[in-house]
Amino acid sequence: MTAIDIEALAGRLDDAARHATATPQLEQAISLEQAYAIQRLSIERRLRRGERRIGIKMGFTSRAKMVQMGVSDMIWGRLTSAMLVDDG
Repeated sequence: MTAIDIEALAGRLDDAARHATATPQLEQAISLEQAYAIQRLSIERRLRRGERRIGIKMGFTSRAKMVQMGVSDMIWGRLTSAMLVDDG
């Protein structure tokens, strides 16, 4: 099994988000800890570009949705100023 390159995955996902391009599915499974490490590195890239932290996004906040999706914990993600969408 090939080792997961967290830095490379963070760069790949950040580039895809910046350029609004699709990225293929990962070739191998990653752990929750690896996923959050990738998220952290991706957010660090955004902050270096001048974005600001503005909050978090929660997912799987209801027990029914957790059961439906086969997960046991809520998930969360960091939000930056560039992710803000005006609802007006």
